[in-house]
This record gives sequence, C-alpha cells and structure tokens, in this order.
Amino acid sequence: MADLKSFKSYHSYSQFAKSSVPLEEVINEIAELPLDGVLGFVACLSLEMIRLGEQFDNPHFQGRYLQYALADDFPRSIPRAVEMISPGRVPITGGRNIFLHEQNLAWLCHYAILHSKKDSVTYEFTNYLKYRISRLLLIVNGFFNTGREYRLNTFIDRKLFVHDWVRNYQFNRFWRNPVEIIYKLTRQKVLFTEFIPKYFPDLDYHFTSIMGFSLQRYYEIVILIILHVYYSMVPGRHWLSKSNICSEVKTNRHEIDRLLARWTMTPQQYEDFACKWEKEQKDIDLSALFDFIPLRMTPLIEARPNDLVCPIPIFLFTKMEDEPYYILSENLRDNERNDFQKSIGYAYETYAHSLIERIANADSRGKWQIRRNPCIKDNTQLADSYLQRGKVAIVFEHKASRPGSEFLRGGEGERVIGPSDCILEKLEKLGDVSLKEGRNRDNGFLTRGMWQQNKAGLKIITWAEKEFGERPTRLIPIITHLSALQIDKIIRIAYIDPFIKKAKLYKDEFWIKPQWLHVRELEAMAQLAEDGELDLESLLFLKNDRYFRVSFDLFIHHHCGGIRMDHVLYDSALSLLDESSAAFFPNQESVC
Repeated sequence: MADLKSFKSYHSYSQFAKSSVPLEEVINEIAELPLDGVLGFVACLSLEMIRLGEQFDNPHFQGRYLQYALADDFPRSIPRAVEMISPGRVPITGGRNIFLHEQNLAWLCHYAILHSKKDSVTYEFTNYLKYRISRLLLIVNGFFNTGREYRLNTFIDRKLFVHDWVRNYQFNRFWRNPVEIIYKLTRQKVLFTEFIPKYFPDLDYHFTSIMGFSLQRYYEIVILIILHVYYSMVPGRHWLSKSNICSEVKTNRHEIDRLLARWTMTPQQYEDFACKWEKEQKDIDLSALFDFIPLRMTPLIEARPNDLVCPIPIFLFTKMEDEPYYILSENLRDNERNDFQKSIGYAYETYAHSLIERIANADSRGKWQIRRNPCIKDNTQLADSYLQRGKVAIVFEHKASRPGSEFLRGGEGERVIGPSDCILEKLEKLGDVSLKEGRNRDNGFLTRGMWQQNKAGLKIITWAEKEFGERPTRLIPIITHLSALQIDKIIRIAYIDPFIKKAKLYKDEFWIKPQWLHVRELEAMAQLAEDGELDLESLLFLKNDRYFRVSFDLFIHHHCGGIRMDHVLYDSALSLLDESSAAFFPNQESVC
C-alpha cells in the first residue's frame, strides 16, 4: 500500500467518455434547469433510498437511471452508449452499475439551490429532465474521483488518508424502515432526558428557554415527522405544504411549526447562508467535496412559495438526532457550554457501563466481576469499565466525542484520529514515544484510548490481583464510542495496525488486539446476553484470532445473526410513540 488512488467505486461520465466536464460547464447547465424540478426529482430518488436501504445499490434499480444517464447528450453523446443500453435490462458496462448515492445527490441539490431557475414550476418529470439530471449525477461522480494519490510513505500520510476514509462514513447510512431511525432517536432521548441531567441538572430548563418547549416535546415532535416522511411522503407526494403539513394535528401545532421553521430556508436565504459559510471556512481543502453543512443545517427548502421539499431525507434524520446538542452548544454561555459538553462524556460513560453490567450479569458462561472507574491509591484511574472472570479481563474506555463540522467538511481531523503530527514525526525519527507524551498529544476520540490502556496495563494486573485474588493473564482492550464512525479493515491496515506496531502499543504478552465498538453493538450484545445467547469471552477471542481487522458491526452481524435490537430501547421507543400521540392527537387510541 505504498500508493493508493482516490476512491473510484462509482461509475462516472469520464469513465465512459474518456474525457471530463469542467465544473463551470456543469454549473451553467444546472442554471438552465428548474429548481423545483431538480429538488423534486432528487427527493424522489432519496425517498427510494431510505425505503430500499442497501437494496438501493442493486444494479437492477440503479440500472434504470443509468440508462437515462447513458442516453443523454450533455455535453456530448457517450461513444458506443447505444451498445451499453439494453431496454428493460441492466446496462452492459462491465461494472456494478452503481452511480447514484447520497453524496452526488447532495452535491447536485446544493448547486441547484445556488444556480437553478427559481421562478418556474415543474408539473411533471419529463424524459428530458430525468435524462439530464441523471447525466449530471453521472458527471458529478467524476468530481469525487479526482485521481488524487494518497502516498502512504509516512504516518502523517497514512493519517490524512484515513481521515478522508472516515469522512465517507457520514454518507449512505441506510435505514430500511422507520424503526432504525426511531431506535437511534430514542437512544438520544434517553441520554438527553435521563443520563445527561444527572451531571447537568438544568439541561431541560436551558433547552425550554431557547426553544419554547421541552426536550420531551422535541422528541414527540420529531417522531411524528419521521412517521410522516416514511408513510406519507412517497415519490409523487414528496412536497410538503406549509399550510397543510400539520392540518390533522389537534393540539400544540405551533410547536411543530416553530421547529420546522428552524430547519427551513428559501433558496435566497440558503444562497446567502452558503456564501457566508464558505467565506468563514479557511485553510480547508475542498477538493474532496465533503462540505454539505448548509444543507445539513437546513434540510427543508421552500423551493416554491408555501411548499417545502426535503431533497435528502437522511440529512433531516441526522439533523433530528443531533439538533438538541447543537441548540444547546450554540446558545449556552461559555462556562455552561463547557459543563454541558463534559456532562455528555459522563452520561455516555454511565450509559455504556449500564450495558456492560447487563452483559456481565447475563453472560451464558457465567457472571463477570465488574468495576467502574477502578483506581489505585494515587487516584490514577485504570479504566472506565472493567470485567474479570478467572484469568481473563476486559478493559473498556468509553468515548462520547463527535466529529465536528470542520472535520466533516474536509478540515483538521486530529480530534477524531490522532495523535498530533509532531508525535508521528518523532515516532518515525526516533522510533519511540513515551506513553505519557503520546496520551497527552492525542486528542482523537478513536485513538487516545489506546495510550490510556497501555499506560495502565501493568497497574491493572497488580490492582486486579489485589482486588479479586486472581492475577489476569489476558487483557482484552475495547474502546466504545458514541459517534457512528467506524474503525474498519481499511483503517486498520492503512494506519492503526502499523501505528500500534511502531509505537510499541499492546506489546506486553497479556494484551490481545484492541477492538472498537459503536454503542449500537454494545446494546446488541446486552440483548444477546439477556436472551441467553452470548458467551462474551469466546466471541471476543474469536474476533481476535480470526477477524480482528473486520469492523465490529460486520462481525456481530455475521456471527450473531444480525445486530439485535435492545428491548430496553425498544420499550422506550414504544413509550415515545404513545407520548407523541397523546401530545398531538388527544383522545385517540394508543398507536402501539
């Protein structure tokens, strides 16, 4: 892996035509199209995406639109396109025929809002419009496949590569049905209404002061919107009338209107905001085309007077999930903001530990001894959570941080994956960095835990022998995280594994290879344990021995028959549905 080309997993116009189309020419063509037609067509594709889930990538579905793209003639016809087009069948291209995805849909929406005709009304999707938009989406893929080379000669090179790789996890997070997003939303509700207030008691007071309604009401509103998107918005019914969207709501309609207004912009407002946003962002390489922050912040566009369209519904869902965090972070005073953000870390650690307790008590091979925040006499903390059974111990670090907007749009990423460049340079020149220095100069929420675990390793062995009367001979290091970003096989091969070797991490014989778990996998294992189907020790040793580079979600999915839904969150979701129904449709029977 000395050299690695940029990602080229999607078909593009340049691949077929053997030539590229300049950005300016694409923008000029977008300017000739009606805005409501472009956003409406993309909204229909996006609605198909959230309904089909992973099947959206099925060549039989994508092939229909690829036929349109191949047949169009902007800026010129594709040589031998007629030989590729096979009416009623998948185009014959010699590839997977995948060219539609969240990133090129979002790119086209962004530039359409900035440049397309805003004073026309599209009554139907003509063949011309379908063909031209499909061709533009095919061309846009060429902008992503820029031919950038990633030279992995140094650890800084490798880190920059994995930063870009990780950024791609913000796209194409499929949800096959409303249960998935409601489940994720319920987790956030539990954290914000049950766990964070333990460490930041005035949370709901501040939120209510800002928004005019409580956090509880916020979640009641957004679950109602989710159900509307999934069950009422379909291709052909993808516009939302501002006057009718809440027409059937019996009470508290003004609160829904207030929240929707926060997420809505007219095209002119969006254009003004996007221009201001771009001017404020400095020293960020935009060539990777990750920056859709304006569209993520206001995923509803009033493309016609009094009519809204949501061109990328997944952006709306992630907005719902993250909105309380941003509302509070943007409006609290500095000292309050710091206390709030610290409280998230404490709350997530408490939540993650509660899941580990459930696993420890229900493991099919027998209970584990468990400790939270074990410390030694000088108050040095050895782990966030610790399990031991016999001579096997599991050491957990829990990380609640999230990637910031700067990172997601292509900027600095050391708060996601570290350590700092100076540590990497020193490591390559001298071949050695102390554990203390490494920990102090690594702010990456996916990597800092490695230094913490290694610094505590020998102390854990001594402490555990005194605490439990048995000296562990195998330590299993696990880092759990609240962010949906994943450490996958590519990241391990390109950066994590060589870095661990060079930095001499986990070199003591008692360590096995580290693993990274998203909280979703921790919830799934808690449910597996309570269903009597989890032998945690055997599962983790299997992962270490045969699948250590495979991301944990894929491993769980393959070896445990899917990622099981946690009944505790499921019950909370059902309660939230009932509470939402009671808030907006009183005197009606429960929806559950």
